[in-house]
Amino acid sequence: MHKTRKTVKIKDIAAELGVSNSLVSKVISGNLGTTKVRPELQEKILKRAKELDFRPNPLSSALKRGRFGAIGLLIHPIGVPGSELFDNLLKGITKELNNHGLRLWLQFFEDDQGFFDFCNQEIHRSVDGLIVAGVPHPTIHSLIESLNKDGLPIITSMRRHTVPNIANITYNDYLQGKVATQHLIEKGCQRPAFFTVFEAEDERKQGYLDALSEAEIPFDESLIIAPTKNHYSHNFSFMAGRQMTEALINCNVHFDGIVGQSDMQAIGAMNTLRERGIDVPSQVRVIGVDDSPFCTASTLPLSSVTAEMTTIGHELIKRLVAYIDGDKPESLAVPPQVIERESTR
Repeated sequence: MHKTRKTVKIKDIAAELGVSNSLVSKVISGNLGTTKVRPELQEKILKRAKELDFRPNPLSSALKRGRFGAIGLLIHPIGVPGSELFDNLLKGITKELNNHGLRLWLQFFEDDQGFFDFCNQEIHRSVDGLIVAGVPHPTIHSLIESLNKDGLPIITSMRRHTVPNIANITYNDYLQGKVATQHLIEKGCQRPAFFTVFEAEDERKQGYLDALSEAEIPFDESLIIAPTKNHYSHNFSFMAGRQMTEALINCNVHFDGIVGQSDMQAIGAMNTLRERGIDVPSQVRVIGVDDSPFCTASTLPLSSVTAEMTTIGHELIKRLVAYIDGDKPESLAVPPQVIERESTR
């Protein structure tokens, strides 16, 4: 049976040794100031604290320093429902918060007004630092910059449209496109198709193009295909994957692989191929992005490229805490991994 660890407090050590709470606190923190204490008593306090596995309360320390002991997270969640991108981000954030003894102040928003409603003057009296994450909203950048200039440490986690002078911690979508394409090439694909979902600034597409170039495979524009609807939630959906695969087949484009932009999109592609009598993976290999639970729930397990959201969550808190302590952070794009399953074997 798991035994719950008893929390040892300063007053427990003080009562046991017959000294004041303030003296124990000063000795343990190393902040004696002008307080005089016999060396043997100081050693006795430190020894007993170690024996009892005393751990200072970071939240209490934060409050003494005039802080709130809380980090804010304002997020418009990304990913299709069930992808668990937000869940994994939150796992990383909360675990790292626990390491620092901090609380989470969480708010969701879906539009600019929702963001403006939460980012009022009260935010300065609620959190020590702020993370803005998820679906990008370029129109809120000026407010983010203003809050930061007013003294609120802020870090973002957005795929595109980063805010000037604000560190952005996110996944490396250029490498996601590149390593996914390289994986298909390593498996023998010479004409992998690429599903693009953005009209501009598509870093994954550039990764795809560079992988082809490095492998000395000629680029064919007909292998790049976009969804008919240009809507964020639709572009990464199962139906978008079906629609783009049908377009490839109907246009008689020869292809032997597909790089999807999400796992649901890739599963939509696999289902369409198999319905048309095209075998996966012997005729066409398929790979997605996110490494979501859908990959192993599919009839044919799907290869995928990770988004590393848990790692991103850890890095956001570590870097924001350092920022609060005076060390301004730099941006980071976390590199992905390829998880190989039956759809490319």
